[in-house]
Parts: sequence; C-alpha cells; structure tokens
Amino acid sequence: MKLASYGALCAFFLLALASPAPLVPPHAAGVPWTAPEIAALDRAIDAALRDPALRGAHVGLVALDTERGTRLIARDADDEFVPASNFKLLVGSAALARLGTSFAFITTVAADARPVNGTISGNVYLRGGGDALLTGADLRAAAAALAAAGVRRITGSVVTDATYFDGERYGSGWQVDDLPYGYAPVVSALELDDGTAHMTFAPGPQVGAPAIVRVRPQTSAFEVRNDLRTGAADSDDTSRLVRPWNAPDTIEVAGSYPLDAPLSGDVGPSVPDPARFAGDVFARALAAAGIRVDGALQNGRTPPQAIVLWAHRSDAMPQLLADFWYPSDNLIGELLLKQLGVVQGGVPGTAANGRALEEAFLRRIGIDPATLDIADGSGLSPYDRITPDDLVAILQYDWASADRAIVLQDLPVAGVRGTLQESFANTPLAGIVFAKTGSLRHVRTLSGYVQNAIHGPVTFSLLVNDWMGDQQPGGSQALARVRAAILGALASVNLGPVSPSPSPSPSGPIYAGNPAVRFTLVTHPLGVDPDGNARWLVETRFFDARGMPTRILENSDFHWASPGNYVQWQTRMRYGMPAAIVSTTRDGPLAITVRAKEPAIGTVVARTDTRVWKGPRVVARALGPRLVQIGWFPRAQRTVRIVRIDARGTHVVVATLHGVSSTYRDTTVHPDARYRYVVARRGYGTVRLAAVTTPPAAPRTPLAGASGIGMWLFFTNDPRDDIYVGRLDPQAIVAQAVRAHLHYVELRTAYGAYWEITPRAKPIVDAIIDGLAAHGIGTIGWTVPRDRSFEDVRQSVRTALYHTAAGTPLAGVAIDLERGDAFMGEAPEGTIALARYLREVREALGPAYLLVATVEDPYLEHLRPSDYPYAAIARQASVLQPMSYWRMMRRNPTTPAVVRTLLRASYAKLRAYARRTVPISLGGQTVAAGPNGAPPAGEIAASLDEARALHALGVCYFDWDGTDTAQWEALATHRW
Repeated sequence: MKLASYGALCAFFLLALASPAPLVPPHAAGVPWTAPEIAALDRAIDAALRDPALRGAHVGLVALDTERGTRLIARDADDEFVPASNFKLLVGSAALARLGTSFAFITTVAADARPVNGTISGNVYLRGGGDALLTGADLRAAAAALAAAGVRRITGSVVTDATYFDGERYGSGWQVDDLPYGYAPVVSALELDDGTAHMTFAPGPQVGAPAIVRVRPQTSAFEVRNDLRTGAADSDDTSRLVRPWNAPDTIEVAGSYPLDAPLSGDVGPSVPDPARFAGDVFARALAAAGIRVDGALQNGRTPPQAIVLWAHRSDAMPQLLADFWYPSDNLIGELLLKQLGVVQGGVPGTAANGRALEEAFLRRIGIDPATLDIADGSGLSPYDRITPDDLVAILQYDWASADRAIVLQDLPVAGVRGTLQESFANTPLAGIVFAKTGSLRHVRTLSGYVQNAIHGPVTFSLLVNDWMGDQQPGGSQALARVRAAILGALASVNLGPVSPSPSPSPSGPIYAGNPAVRFTLVTHPLGVDPDGNARWLVETRFFDARGMPTRILENSDFHWASPGNYVQWQTRMRYGMPAAIVSTTRDGPLAITVRAKEPAIGTVVARTDTRVWKGPRVVARALGPRLVQIGWFPRAQRTVRIVRIDARGTHVVVATLHGVSSTYRDTTVHPDARYRYVVARRGYGTVRLAAVTTPPAAPRTPLAGASGIGMWLFFTNDPRDDIYVGRLDPQAIVAQAVRAHLHYVELRTAYGAYWEITPRAKPIVDAIIDGLAAHGIGTIGWTVPRDRSFEDVRQSVRTALYHTAAGTPLAGVAIDLERGDAFMGEAPEGTIALARYLREVREALGPAYLLVATVEDPYLEHLRPSDYPYAAIARQASVLQPMSYWRMMRRNPTTPAVVRTLLRASYAKLRAYARRTVPISLGGQTVAAGPNGAPPAGEIAASLDEARALHALGVCYFDWDGTDTAQWEALATHRW
C-alpha cells in the first residue's frame, strides 16, 4: 500500500463526493499492516502534526490495528490529557459492563395510603431514580393514571424525593460560567427535561425597552429576572444567562438583544432545583387532571411503606447510551456515574462511589487507575485526566466484548449522526469514522474507530490540549483539516491537496482572535474570607470590532482602582483573562474602576453592594495543623467573644477581643482534630459555625534538607512559554541534578494565592520529586508570597503538607520574602507584612518544620534593619538564604576574588542583622542576568569555596532554566 503525501492527506475537500457515503460500521477485514506501511503512516502523521494549526498545542495520538492489537502510531501515548467529552467513553463502557443491557432508570409515584372514595389521605411522593429524560408528558401520564384510578383529592402534599442520589449538585471542578446553561445542569435523582427549561428571546417594542423573555413550561420553581434590553437595529446580540451568586433560585437574563432580531432559538437554561421543577410540573398536571392537592409542594423522602401507584421506566441501556453519546449529554454522564455509585456502595448513589467502581472496572480491563484522574462522569470538568493509551484500551475492551454492536450503534458517525454529523460530510471519511468527540476551551478530542479498506478497523485516540485556535478566525477549520489528514492516513484514503494553515504574526498585544476594541467586566462575589474581608472577583471580557468575543494572551496593561479597598491583580493563567480581587471590611456599596492602558480601549466601572450578598458572614477555616483562623464581616467595633468546642464537647473561651477587629487566629489547636466555634459580636448576635478539621501534623524535616548545593527550578502553566510545564522532562532534570551533585532542588509551587501544581502539572512535578528522591536529592517547595491574606499564606502551608502520589514528602519550604508592588508591597506596610507572613506560616506548621527564608541581600542591596525586618524573620526561620546574586546586583565587573569578597560581606552583615545564630545558605547566581552576563566557571567555584570557608549551610543557585552547560560543568566539578 502506498500512502498519500501530507499535502494530499490534509484536504477538507467539500467537493470530493456529490452524495454521502453509506454507513460502514467497523468490521473485521483485510490484511495485516507491513513494516513499510507503518513507516509510511508514521511519516504522514508526523507531517500532519507539524501543521501550524497545532502550534503550541499538546497532542497525544495512539492508533492500533483493532483486530490484531498491533500498535501503529504513538505520540505522547502515556501523557495525561484533559479529555473533555471523550471521558464519556469511560462511564458509558463501565455502565454497559456493570449495569447490563436491560438496565433502565425508574421513576415512581407513591402514596401514604391507597385512595378511598377518591381521596388519598396523606402525601403523594414523586421519587426520582436518575432519569434525565423524564418529560412533562410522562408526568401528565402519571396524573392521568391517578385520575383514572378515581383519585380526586390528596389531603397531604406532593413530596419530591431525590434521595436516591446524594445532594452533590455539580461535577467536581465545573466552571461557574457554565452553570447557568443546560449543558451544565444541576445533578439530581429527580430530573425533568434533561434539567433544563425552554426559554426564548424577542426584542421589545423600542430601543432600551426590556426584551421579551418567554419560559416554558409554566412553573413557580424558579424566578426569572429579565435584565435583557432591546438594542439598536443591527447591533450585536450580547444576551447571556447568569446564575446570581446571591439568588441561587433565580435565572437572570442580561445583555442586549437587537431591535430587528427574530425570535431566538431555545436558550435552554439549567434549572436551579430540578426536583422542585419536576414537582411543580407534576402538581400542575394533577390540577389539570381534576385532582386537588391540599398541601404545599415539599421536598422529602418516600417512606418505606409507601404504596407505588405509578412507575415509569426510561429507555434501556442501548438507547440510553445513544441518548448519552450522540448529543454528548453531560447530565446522563453524571447520573450514570452516581448509578454506578449505587452498585458500589448502595443508596444514596455518590460520585465518589461511582469513581471507585470505575477504578475497579479499569483494573479489570488492564488499566492502572493511577494513570488518570476521574473528577466527573461527563468530561465537563477541567480536572479530568486520561492518557490516549487508556482511551484506546477502553475501546479495545468494548470491541472484544459481547456488546460491540451496541457500542458501534451508539457512537456518533462522521457525516451521519450525533456530534459528528457535520464533520467530514461528503468526504471519504463519512460513514467510516465511529467516534466520540470532546470539546472544552483549548481542548479538542476524538477517540473511536475508523475502517481501513485494506487492513480493517483501526482504534484511535487523538487528544489535543492547550490549543489556542478555538477563538482565532479559521482556527476550527484548520484543526479540522489536520484531523482529516490524520484520519485519512489511518483509513488509507486520499483527501486531495490543500494548503496548510497560515502562521499568525501578531504585533502589540497578542490575541486569540481579533484585536479587542472594547471590554466589559464580569463580577462574582466570593463571600467572606477568614481575614474578615468581603471579596469580589472582577474579570475582564473583550470584544472585537464585530462584537465577537476575543482574548488577550500577552502584553496587556490594566489599572485597577477601588478607593478605600484593597485590590490585588491576578495572573492571567489563574482566571484566563486579566482579573482582580477587591477586598473590603466595610458593608455597603463597592465599586472598581478598570482602565485599559494597553490596549487603550477605555475605562469601565463595576458596582455592587455587599449588603445584598448572601452567605455566611462569620467563617472559620484551618490554616494548617496548628492554626485555625476565624473571620467576621463587617469589621467589629466592639467586643467579640470566641468559644471553641472540641470533639469531647469541652467549651473553652479562646478570645475576648475589644475594639476594632475582623479576624482571630487560634494557635492552640492540635493537628488532625475537629473543632466547632461560637462567635458572639455585640450588635450582631451569636453565630455557631460549621465544624473545622485541622490537617495532620506536618512532617519533621531536618536542617540537612537545605544543606549543600541547590538549584532553583520554576515553570509556568502557559503553553507558549519555554518553561511550560508540559515541556519539562523529569528524567532529564533528575539526570542533570545527579551529574551536578545537587543536594536539593527548590521547586516553585505557588505564586501568591495561585497554586502552580495544576492537575496538568502534578504528574510531571511528582515525577521530578520522586525521581530526585530516588537518588537521595531532596525537593524544597518554593513559594512567592504577594499578600498576607489567608489564601496566600495557605499556599505556603499547603506546600509544606504536599506529597506526591507515591507518598514522597517535601524536604521543607523556601519562602521568597521580597518587597515591592509585585510582592508584599512597599514600605512600611510591605516590610511589616514580610515578618508577619513567615510567623503565620510557622504558627500553622509548628516548630519542627524546615522553613527557609529567602531574603533580600543586605550588603549588595545596601539595606539596613530599618529597611528590612531581618531580625523578626530570623526568629521564625530555620535557615536564612540571602539573594546574593553578585552579577545582578553590581554594575561593576566581577572576578573570582571579588565574588569571595562580596559573599563574605553579605554573610557577615546578614549574621549581624539577624541578631541570633541561624544557619545561612547563600543564594548564588548562574543565570546571565544583570549587566555582566553569566558568571564563568571560576566565579561559581569561588562562590562554593567561600561558602565552605564561611561555614555556610550551602549555596542555592538561580536558576535552572538559565544555567548553561558551562555552569553545570562548574557545579559538577565541585563536591560539597
């Protein structure tokens, strides 16, 4: 067989065929692949993966000869990817295997008693069994069945019962922006119409008038707040749904709808309370059927002795899978996961038990559950992870099972049905690709089977993460061409020639999409934190000249101002767009002004009022094993009394505060213990708080963990960076550390309140830590505080308690204590905050944990004790680590002799300023930063020799990414 070139394989070729190809289910046929054919396939795939459409993306691809199990292609086969809806293959296959083909969800109507003379004495119970596709027609049928049995009156209430599953409303990690929409519905055992209502928009009579919003069916189960206004003719449709944080039972419609726009399609908002929605529709159906209900609608539990009057079975498993996979229905995925939880652990079904059953299923089919992370059943969560190898193994299991025909019948098909109906239509791929799609922001996945006319079926998984083309003009079409080329190669079909995607050439701010011409603000109350602040998240949204959303990726500059309040800007990688968090201790109106300086597209003001926010105003959370923090809002002006209740019920008054206060730190708690708190504030009454459990004690970490030669290593979660975590090679890092005779690595884990070890980063970080530990090299977690807030301090404590999936702990925590706007702030407040931050970390962890305080160099930076709190920091630190970067701090040239002199002076001044005997590990320089470039080998050797002469604990060099071969060789020749 001769494979076509990439230019031939890359086509989209809409004119290749005049009519759709017939459906060709994958089936055993053909001859084995030869080595030259596999080599040709490999070259064609390599060419496809070099397409500019995939620039910066993380791509995993595995393809097997389905019948023979021969591996044809493997690219990053065992990397963990965000799968999006490809994850539905896992829960669907596990459900088919464990629940069986005859399984159906059951919904029942039961009563406290049988009807007597047309009256049911007591309640009627509508009990859900997990059927996402229960309809209003089904409930009208239930009402008709009761009426046909002669029921005319119910003396009690209609009680909705959703207790077959637990009360966890959403999949783990679901994004707040998704929750108002029907694709992210509330998960409940009692659902109606897939957890959505039907909503349409129409313009009002004139510009500025409220738009017309209609909802079906009629219901009082939720409120609709119409803030949608009629815009000018030909204006942009900016209509959107909002789930107000302070009104969870409200569906808010906001934005603008053009005056000349037609009636919208069905918007489909998710229903805030599915059980109440179903109960309300059922109660109305009873009334329409002539049945009077005396009591009000209630939520509750069906008594065991209740008499079943009506039952409804959903479609059986084969049709359920089609309803699940064809449209990629997220709710069915979550309900199947909880149904698996019923099998695993009984009623109520939980996602946790469902995950446990899935893990057992994976082990049974030969997959190690440690190679994936199961957060939900639908793939909507960005926390989900799976490898291409694992998805192919699941598909291979399905192929070999007795249920192969059901799986093939229920998968989408290219150009024919489901989410692939519009893909590859009128091409040779139509009718021969049976696969599950997946799509999230920056994620596109496709896994399934493709029929090769020569060799028979091919099982494949193509996972694309960190893809920046989803909001670029033509990005989706470019990716479709690449996918067509790959599938064409696997199917051995010629798709004709086409040009590859053009390379972008941005100037000024870098965008995913067109340049922004305006922006808006989206705000979310974050509630009260343990510092006693009401916190308000303010995010930016950008639009191009056509009113289409766009994203700024780099080179933006924004000014955030909220007079009288504290504003902290947030990194783009934390929220995806420029954002800030406003903190206030005052109850009332709150405003922030945001000015876009680069790009210069104006100023926007956002407003709110904390008095309308709902949620707890007194909170308590464990900061660490030995510290619980309590915060209250607004700031108290008079006496506050705090009582702690331990697990034995013993009451202790831990504090009586007088005057102005908003927070209290209880440092008299014990690790791994459970406490309750009662807070009494004059003028606000008494509040009993939910229980708080402290973490287990931090491990004892000896001073030796920070001795010898170390190296700073940090990474980012930005795919465009050279130090992007996906580009780290753990084996190479460990090998380099061993060759250089390092004793430890300082690995950055947190930047302010932003935790760097994302689900994507964790397996890579763990591989580095475990690999170093296997060679006796420790890892010290490195954090960079930016604020003295609870959330920021908690990240340093979280670092101390971190361990890998294999159980390897860290050797200590190094805290980068710097002043300035980008760190803890300017003097005097920022200077005071440095020492307090370290003290709070120490109080949370206890005295036996290794804390390395990375401090500004007193000699090279010409600092005095009044400029920097050396003594206060030394009281809490196990080790002081001055940033003695001699070529960064000096404009004059250096020599080995000068390096010795500088380090000796820095060491002496720091020891004097510390005012106590505390070990010092010098911070050295390898990177080419500063006016004099990278230090040569002689200077590095001099720094090590001088550190030994000073009896320093060691030297830690900055930084891994900036250290070149000459510097590494200089370290390798020196043994500490």
